[in-house]
Amino acid sequence: MTHRITKDHAKGIVRVAKDDLVLHHDLWAASRDLAAELKGDVAPKVLLDLRTATIKVADWEKKAFAEAHRKIIGRRTKIAALVSTEGPQYREFLHFEILFANLGMRVRIFDDERKAERWLQQPVR
Repeated sequence: MTHRITKDHAKGIVRVAKDDLVLHHDLWAASRDLAAELKGDVAPKVLLDLRTATIKVADWEKKAFAEAHRKIIGRRTKIAALVSTEGPQYREFLHFEILFANLGMRVRIFDDERKAERWLQQPVR
């Protein structure tokens, strides 16, 4: 199954959901589609729902993906990822959070949707 992108206009949040296997090409496909959805938005808020996703991406591919997005993701963009904290997949998603954060991007993982939405609604400083 591919990813699904929807917009919650009331909250100003773009939601991306993926609930199966995530491979390298899935990352780039979702990124391309999300960029098209966010075109013209100066301070986008993105909520990735990956709670039932399984990621199979090599560490070097994760790093290359994060580095490629350093110039694409604006300083006012915030991305919250909903993930399950149970099992080995949590470490995979945590690695993404660390890679993006180390490159200066506002990306955080959460296991609670309300907390993720609250964080997205906080102003960027």
